[in-house]
Amino acid sequence: MFAEGSQTAKFALIAKPNKDGEDRIITISLGIGNRQHTSSEVKHRVVLGDDISFTVNIEEEKPISVSLEAQEIVILENNGKAKFLIKLSRPLEKGETVTVPFDISGGIAREHWTVKITGNEKRVERTSGGAQSEVVFTEGSRVAKFVLIAKPNNDVEDRTITISLGTGDRHPTSQMATGGVVLADDASVEIDIIDDDKSPPIVDIVGDKRVEIFAGESYVDAGARCTDHWGELVVHKVSGYVNTFVPGNYTIHYTCTDIVGKTTYAVRTVVIMDTKSPTLILNGTEDVTVEAGMIYTDAGAMCTDHWGELVVHKVSGSVDTSTPYVYTLFYSCTDIVGKTTYAIRTITVQDTTRPVLTLKGDETVSIEVGSQYSDAGAACTDNLDGIIAPIMSGLVNMSAPGAYIITYTCTDASGNSAQPINRTVQVTSSTITPTASFAGGATKDGLDFVVSLSHAYEYQKAKNWKAI
Repeated sequence: MFAEGSQTAKFALIAKPNKDGEDRIITISLGIGNRQHTSSEVKHRVVLGDDISFTVNIEEEKPISVSLEAQEIVILENNGKAKFLIKLSRPLEKGETVTVPFDISGGIAREHWTVKITGNEKRVERTSGGAQSEVVFTEGSRVAKFVLIAKPNNDVEDRTITISLGTGDRHPTSQMATGGVVLADDASVEIDIIDDDKSPPIVDIVGDKRVEIFAGESYVDAGARCTDHWGELVVHKVSGYVNTFVPGNYTIHYTCTDIVGKTTYAVRTVVIMDTKSPTLILNGTEDVTVEAGMIYTDAGAMCTDHWGELVVHKVSGSVDTSTPYVYTLFYSCTDIVGKTTYAIRTITVQDTTRPVLTLKGDETVSIEVGSQYSDAGAACTDNLDGIIAPIMSGLVNMSAPGAYIITYTCTDASGNSAQPINRTVQVTSSTITPTASFAGGATKDGLDFVVSLSHAYEYQKAKNWKAI
């Protein structure tokens, strides 16, 4: 006898070869329980002193268990169906046959329900019908299918049909099934008859109805559970999508329709949050200096969110290059979830251009002493201020010969002074030497004389020459 954990047993066969002259053939047969081993006998010729060894292979038992499984239960008004499977634990081998009976209780067969064996292989056959049915399995088969068609409008007792597998004293029989057949104890399935279904199904969203995650995180929808008012699971559909790389609000729709067409809806909101503000980068420098009067073209800016996507930005403020001043341009950039970033550029319009002075007339003027002198002046122009009145400095003494300097300057509104310019005024004395011949012995103090000059002069008693 082998106990748990044992595998090998030893026994000694003691032969007495000196008693008779038989063929010395010893046969050893092995059996399992009450069943005799069916393999060939093991024979060995025993010789005195011989070292005997041989192996007996014992066929391993292959028990079979049978179970009943409800594959799909759909009991409706007007001939509903319930599908079942009878399963063997393994396919049958050659020569094995298993017959599995099952009982159906509740109502009257054919009047309240009927049984159909459908969609089975040729090796699965039904041998009887009604309240007591049997399914026969043969070589290679393992699963039998049958359909219970209920008629819920009839008065089925207790409104329940029960299917029992191998209950009571009824057991499946087997032929050549090594190891026998084991049935699940009191294996049964109860089916409640639904007369009518007036309530819509119920959708229970698994998890929160509103889910908030940060952009870039993974999202796996937890789904929903849909049941009718009998508690049976109902298939539901899911529509909608969530793009975790694009912040915003997304909706997942669940649709649940029961077997009579009643539909219930549920919605989950998934919020993809963006906690980072966009990035605003100025093209060029933050501080710009522009010469007054020149044309200014702003270099602009580039705005991106933290995913690298371009975002439209706005610019406010203006620059008037005709007026020296410090101007400010404001840039703002707002992403799709309302986060805003700001930047500033300062533009300084400055006037560093000098006005331009131009002499009117000659740069050097000669005039005789005693003459009247009127200066021709100068002109001053500026790129912003236009015409500016120049300032003249310096005096000309017409009574005293000499070189006199007249200086002109001008300054614009920004304080830029023009390069001064000068005019030289030469005040000269007369260089004419009179020659005279005095007639009749005239004296110098006389009034009568003859003089040769390039111009006519009158000599008066005051001894001053005066041009005439």
